[in-house]
Amino acid sequence: MVQFAASDVTGRDCYIVQSTQRPVNDTLMELIFMVSACKRAGARSVNIVTPYYGYARADRRFGN
Repeated sequence: MVQFAASDVTGRDCYIVQSTQRPVNDTLMELIFMVSACKRAGARSVNIVTPYYGYARADRRFGN
């Protein structure tokens, strides 16, 4: 659970750092709610940093 006061983000640039670990759907929805809350509180911009994207595929084949 994340809490912040509207006065903390009003007129400011916000940066949200959130990895999308398991369960991916829950963490993505949490991220969407945080972005929505920042925009409704009057943030100038919202920037998302995701160091790990849960739906990315890592099983690539190399060679022929």
